[in-house]
Amino acid sequence: MQYKAVLFDHDGTLADSEVVHYQFWADVLAELGVAFPEAHYRTHYTGVSELATAQHLRQTFALSPSVDSLVQAKRERAKAYHAHKHYPTLPFVEATLETLKTNGVRMAVVSGSARFALEANLEAAGLRHYFEFIASGEEVAENKPAPDVYQHALAQLQLPVADCLAVEDTCSGLTAAKAAGLVTCVIPNRFSGHQDFTAADQRFAHMGEFCQWLLNRPL
Repeated sequence: MQYKAVLFDHDGTLADSEVVHYQFWADVLAELGVAFPEAHYRTHYTGVSELATAQHLRQTFALSPSVDSLVQAKRERAKAYHAHKHYPTLPFVEATLETLKTNGVRMAVVSGSARFALEANLEAAGLRHYFEFIASGEEVAENKPAPDVYQHALAQLQLPVADCLAVEDTCSGLTAAKAAGLVTCVIPNRFSGHQDFTAADQRFAHMGEFCQWLLNRPL
């Protein structure tokens, strides 16, 4: 195993959360009298930050609330959700994290999502202890697909970029990781499977397949 650290995206990579994020936005728009089909979300907003989503929704549907108000409305729904539940963990994730921990691989979460949601979900899912730190897109100048949040994570790891690996599920995340110089593996899901992943170094069907590939890498 040649990599010393693995940087995991969160939504859609560790957590089966995209459908929940869609529902948050659908509820916000429903209160404004706008129908928002899941197919429209999958096509246009999977892997897109809250801020960019709010900006695009406001323009597309000529919404009267400000961008900040739309983001706040969505976050209020997220906070209510995390008060009593967490996103389902995707298959093979916990076993993969345990395997990497056993093999001495350092791990961090690098996500475009808000820190409060990341911390709450990972704690509730029992996964927080696997990660040295969480790097959130709200803590950098530009969120994914810009490389800022990955650069922020690499600075904290203090490892050569060649010793680190990123795992993503969307084209936006892939673009960010590659721009930061990282070898990047993708694990698409039903929300992101239609996206263009030709720039990925490796593509896997699920986390277990990724773990097996990583374990079989030469030392």
